[in-house]
Amino acid sequence: MDKNQEQLPNRPQIRILFAVLLAAAALLLIGAGRLGDSMEARQTAREQVRTEWKNTVNHLLPVHNGLNTADSSIRNLAEHHPEYLLQALHRNLQPEAAP
Repeated sequence: MDKNQEQLPNRPQIRILFAVLLAAAALLLIGAGRLGDSMEARQTAREQVRTEWKNTVNHLLPVHNGLNTADSSIRNLAEHHPEYLLQALHRNLQPEAAP
C-alpha cells in the first residue's frame, strides 16, 4: 500500500458528508440564480408599467406651446409621479370652490 493511503482513513461517512454538502451548496447557488432572475424580471415589469403610465398621462394632459409655472409643475409631477395624476384624472377631481 501507498503511504498516503495508510495515513488517510477510508471512511464512507466522510465521502457521503462531502457529497451532501456539495449538493446543498449547488442547490443554494441555483436558488440564488433563480431569485436574481426573478427580481430582474419584476424590475423590468415595473419599469414597463411606469413607462406606460407616463405615456398615458402625457396623452391625457393638454399640450401648450408656452408653459407657465402651473403647467411646468404638472409636467414635473407627471414625470416623477404619473400614478397620482392618473388617480386624479380617473376620479374626475375638481378644484374646490373658494368661499
